[in-house]
Order: sequence, then C-alpha cells, then structure tokens
Amino acid sequence: MNAGQNMQVHPTDFAEPPHNFIKSMLAKEIVEQSLADEFFDGNVSLVERKWEGLTDHQLEKFFIDRFGAGPTRAEREYSFVVYGASGYTGSLVIEYILKTVQNLGTKYTFALAGRSIEKLKNRYAEVKAKFPTNYEPGYIQCDLSDPVAVRGMVIQCRTVVNIAGPFMLTPADLLVEACIEYDTDYIDVNGEIPFSAKLIEYHDWARNNDVLIVPNCAGAGGVPDVGAFYTFRKLQERIAKSRLDDPMENGTVSDDKENATDNIDKSSEPIDSEKVDCGIDTMHMYLCGSGGGVPSGGTLATRAAMNAAMRDVHSLMMDPYALGGAIKRGQRPEDADKNLSVVEYDDGYKGWKAPFTYAFYETRLVRRSNWLSRNMGGVPYGKNMNYLEHLLLPSEEHARALQQSNTSSKKEEEKLKAEGKLFAKDEGLALEDREKEWAEYWFDAVSERGEKIRTRLSGKDGYDETAHLSVELALLTSERRDELPHKGGVLTPGIAGGQLFVEALNETGLKFEVMDDDALPDLSRISPIH
Repeated sequence: MNAGQNMQVHPTDFAEPPHNFIKSMLAKEIVEQSLADEFFDGNVSLVERKWEGLTDHQLEKFFIDRFGAGPTRAEREYSFVVYGASGYTGSLVIEYILKTVQNLGTKYTFALAGRSIEKLKNRYAEVKAKFPTNYEPGYIQCDLSDPVAVRGMVIQCRTVVNIAGPFMLTPADLLVEACIEYDTDYIDVNGEIPFSAKLIEYHDWARNNDVLIVPNCAGAGGVPDVGAFYTFRKLQERIAKSRLDDPMENGTVSDDKENATDNIDKSSEPIDSEKVDCGIDTMHMYLCGSGGGVPSGGTLATRAAMNAAMRDVHSLMMDPYALGGAIKRGQRPEDADKNLSVVEYDDGYKGWKAPFTYAFYETRLVRRSNWLSRNMGGVPYGKNMNYLEHLLLPSEEHARALQQSNTSSKKEEEKLKAEGKLFAKDEGLALEDREKEWAEYWFDAVSERGEKIRTRLSGKDGYDETAHLSVELALLTSERRDELPHKGGVLTPGIAGGQLFVEALNETGLKFEVMDDDALPDLSRISPIH
C-alpha cells in the first residue's frame, strides 16, 4: 500500500466550477444599471430603448472595463487589501503592519476595505496615533453583497485578507469565487468549521487556476497547523540524517554485514528530506500559557452564529474529519472527540491535560494538512497519524475548573462576565493587557518505527498571532509567491506557506524550536485559578 492510500477526503469538489460570482455580477439588473451609469446618466429606463444605438466598440470596451480580468497581478496597485478592517481584529492587523512591515509605500502597499470608508479611516487614525507613520493606505468601499464592488476590490490587489466574520453569515464564499476568477490570492482568519468545509469544494478549481485560497490563517488554527508542519519537517530531517549516518538504514549496503562499509554505494545521492516518508503514528499538541487571553466580541459573535446554526451543521461539527483526510473511514476510536475532553495526568509532561474549545476545530485542520501534504505531491505526515490537542496545567483542580468553562459557551460567557471581560462587537483586550500574554505549543511526534521528536512554538496573545500570521502570509503571497511550495488550491496555512512561512514567522517573533526529548514546560508560570 502506498503512503496515504487509505486516507480519504470528502468528495465535495464540483464537477464543473459553479461560477456563482460571475453569474451574480452579470445579473440583468446589474448589467442594466452599469450600462445606464456608463452611457445614459444613470437612467435605467433608457437602456432598453437606446442600447442598440451603441457601437460594438463601445460595448466591448464597456464589458471589458466593467467585468473583465482587469490589470495583471504584477500591475496591480496594492500588494494586499485587508477587508473588514474597521473592527478589533482590524486594529491589530494595522498595528502589526505599522510596527513590523518595512518599506511601506515602496516594496509593499496595502489598502483597507469595508462597507464604511469613514470607519476605516477612523480605525487607521486611531492606530496611527500610537504607531506614527507617513504611510497612508488606500481605502476601498466594498460590501460583499455587491458583486461589482467586490470585483473592483480584488482586481486592485494581489492578495485579499478577509477578517470580516462571522464568515458563515456573510457571502464570503462569493469573495473567494471572485478571487479564483480574477487571479487574486485569498487569506482569511476564520475559525468556523462550516465555512471552511464549504471552501474545500473550490480546491481543484483554485488549483487549476493557480490561485491560493488559505482560510484559517489565525492564532487559533493557524499556529498549531504551522507547528504541526514544522514538527513533521523536522522529523523528516532527523530521519534523513540518521539514514545517511547509518548505511544499513539507507538501504545502500549489501546483506554481508561484515563487509557493509566496503559495499556502501558511494555514488548514491544525498537523501532529500522532503521525500522521506517518516510515517508519523501519533502527533499530540500540548498548549500552555498565561491564560489571560479572552475572546473578542467578534469571536463570541462567531460562536453564537455556529450555535444558532447547530441544527443544520451538527453532523458536520461532530465529524473529526469534517475538513477531509479521513483515515479508515473516519471511524477510529482514537480520533474521536471524547479524547479531547479528558482530564488526566500526563507523565511525559508532568502536568494535567484538560480540554479547550479550539481543539475541536484545530484537530480537523491538521488532519486536512496531513491529507494535503500527500495530495499536493509530497508524502503525508503519517498515513495512520492520530492527532490530538490538550491544554497542559499544573494541577488537577485547575484542569477540572477549565473543563467546565471550556466545553460550554454559556459557562464561558458567565465566567467572562464575572471577570469583566465580556466584550461587545469590535472590542477586545487592550494593548497593555495583550503584552502580558504568552503561549507555548509543545508537539510530540512518534513515527511507526519509534522515531521521536519534540518541538515548541512560543508566541503571544492569540489575536496578536492572528495579525502576525495573516499579514506575513499576505506579504509572501503578494511579493514572494514564486518561492512558495504551491501555486494554487484551498490549502491550510502550513501547507500553503511551507518552510518559507515558518522562517518568516520565526524572524518576526513566533519562535520555533526543536527541544530535547525530555524537555518540559515551566508550568509554574501559569497563574493559579481564583
């Protein structure tokens, strides 16, 4: 059996691309209004009576200008556009850009887009006052329900970064279609299984069009996904080195062990670590941190939207392989969600495991990455890989307390309200509070042959990491695209960005490390429960 042969993805790709965005843009009322605006001073009643008087040249130019492909990717005005930038996450994205991105206005250019130019300008001015700059971004008025405005936005940039949630309550899927149609890469920060699953339907279409569609590029979801990719690659490198160091492992020696050294194939090529099938059997992630980070008002709105829609999406939400990559029909007991809900002592980490909300989403994402690693021409992380996530805490009391709040949205909101941290829409932690937050993501991977690796990612508050990941990937897709491992498809952050993304993140504050196999987190840094 070939590596990954028993891995499955849901058969949701379209037989033919739906072109729903193009159809919506060419609706009769939109075409008539556009003709009226161009030729008849906005008077729609004149279109039917007088349009036949227009020359073929006039009509050709009209349709090309209003509905055509627009400038080539290289000719577009902006490196990237941030859509939905007037909210809380928007303020963090702007803050990250102004604090971190060099050569604004020369190498990199960006615009802010949304329904209200006034709100966008106010948000930018608010952040600019804290982080002064001479750069002034572009501003684009765009409502996702207006296909003409959406086209106008996507043809002005090389990448769209969509941060306007809840995504399942917006026509963001039509924005994705517009990006595929008009050769614009797409990144978002969604943490919604139903919306992410919907986008998977576009995978082959985006791949054939050489357009990168990268949802889930956020602190929640994106960081563990990139961490899993990093852990996989480091285990590949470790195994490749061990096979070079040991001729018997490399398969380049004769069966005569006494003369093995003399029989090494001196002409054999060095092992390409990226092609090593390390066959990960288990990869588990343990999250520990300051614990002061809390959901923003936007995140709470997203959870409310998913809870309201639970009747329609329940079976999808309960599927451990909701985003594809099922192993053995997705029925293995070790992949079930009940394994994410346990509270028990972990001897390997000398701490207590507890559940947390995002594990029920992030595990689906990493399982998709495992499948994509093979689908995009490489080898899977492991054709039978079991991936789980847990919080890691210093005491059973702490773990039990969090078990109660982290598995119930209602109890979580009650806890936040009691602490004075229940934020309204467009609100979240202030800068001085976020700067106190820290998070560590510890990964343990073990191959089917018993090879092991332990890695750690060290980062900041989850919302800061959302800004970090989404902007850094936007910089890569817009200005260093030829160096990325893949040209198109609906991909996870780790698969889309690959090693280049890991290096960019590491250079800008998310620290990636290979640890000793017996290294342990300092759980004494975690604040006690109250």
